Amino acid sequence: MTTVSIKHKSGRLPELSRDFLWTSKPRKSDLDLLAEYRAMQGFKRKPEKLLTTEEGNNKLAKGEGLYAVGLNLQPATQSGYNVCPCSTKECRKYCLVYTGHNQRNSGYRARAYRTALLMEYPDVFARLLASELYALRRLKGGLAVRMNLLSDLDFHRCTWSEVINEAIGPDSQRYEYTKVKSYFQDTSAKRKVHFTYSARSEKLDPLNGDFIRGILANGYSVAVISKDGYIPGTKFHGYPVINGDLNDRRYDDPKGCFVILKPKGKLAKSNSPFIYDLTK
Repeated sequence: MTTVSIKHKSGRLPELSRDFLWTSKPRKSDLDLLAEYRAMQGFKRKPEKLLTTEEGNNKLAKGEGLYAVGLNLQPATQSGYNVCPCSTKECRKYCLVYTGHNQRNSGYRARAYRTALLMEYPDVFARLLASELYALRRLKGGLAVRMNLLSDLDFHRCTWSEVINEAIGPDSQRYEYTKVKSYFQDTSAKRKVHFTYSARSEKLDPLNGDFIRGILANGYSVAVISKDGYIPGTKFHGYPVINGDLNDRRYDDPKGCFVILKPKGKLAKSNSPFIYDLTK
């Protein structure tokens, strides 16, 4: 197998080959390489699925409608690759990777081999991903697809997006949480993916500031971690408010709304500026 160049910008996906093709049935050579990467992290030398499904993620399982699937990579630079280009010190400290099943050693190693395979053999990863998404769509019908459960990569751009859309078909829905402001300036991205902006702190992202007000006015949602899980009525700064902990299906939210989330894990016991006090 030819090694694909991994020269790419930090925090961005590596490009796929110009002649990239995928098929519904995965190649044996791709499965063998996946098995090899798993073995390097101490797992049995056999391939496994790349995606996390409703059965393996409580948040994805909440809500009704499309069958939900997501990709769980090693966040920030924990794998040696930067998959969160706009992360802050606070979000790295209190990342969801430190909550629930994410904390298990097996979870850490699984995210590590997935991230390494993605960055070092992107064509292999994309072929496996596409065939897996295609199989799930045939089995479950339309899918709700979140490519960044713990990462913040640009799966909505270029060939990656085309491949994902082809595999999941027109009856599926893609959605993401992101801290990358430039994603909201990409006019083509809005047609492909429902984005929710993750507000970072009162200092960095004042909720009545120009950027937040601008993306709300353009129909995007803004996720806010609220002190004690406080939800300020039905409207805040003139925009609808919803409880984001009820489910993960942000594409069903009203356009231009605040998504209020409880602090979780270590964050719940902290005084981090990541947590907004909406009672003020």
